[in-house]
Amino acid sequence: MGSDASRARLLLSRFHLHLVSDSTGDTVHSVARACLVQFDGSQAIEHVWSMVRTRSQIDRVIAGIEANRGLVLFTLVNDMLRQALQEGCRQLQVQAIPVLDPVIGALASYLGSQSRGMPGKQHLLDNEYFARIDAMTFAINHDDGQSSWGIDDADVCLVGMSRTSSTGRPRAMPS
Repeated sequence: MGSDASRARLLLSRFHLHLVSDSTGDTVHSVARACLVQFDGSQAIEHVWSMVRTRSQIDRVIAGIEANRGLVLFTLVNDMLRQALQEGCRQLQVQAIPVLDPVIGALASYLGSQSRGMPGKQHLLDNEYFARIDAMTFAINHDDGQSSWGIDDADVCLVGMSRTSSTGRPRAMPS
């Protein structure tokens, strides 16, 4: 009898976890990790589905969920895709949890406006992003006096003895 109970605990501690995102998947993965560490002895077999932005991709995700049934966490903001995923999970009798909904709902209520429903907005490659990359490249190229060309273009010059941990400062400053 003890071996059956042990086997049942082992089966419950190893489970399939589907992480579905319309962007990089970093957010849903971070939420999953933060939650999973609260359960000693549990081991999620993670299936990461990132950049899911079409109905055919949702169909592949649902097929993957059907092949490896388990909990589904998702961060899809497009209503059509969300509904398709939720309907597919309902038909498979698999729980699907929209991890952003409580926060987006609270923000919408507080701000008195609706979410735009646009995926990947936090990863935009805009002018600010490229300015940060340029600043980091500049810092790396001029680290420890490797080159002096363009030094007049610097916003800040840090001068210190070599090997005094000054390298990390310019790399942190652009952000």
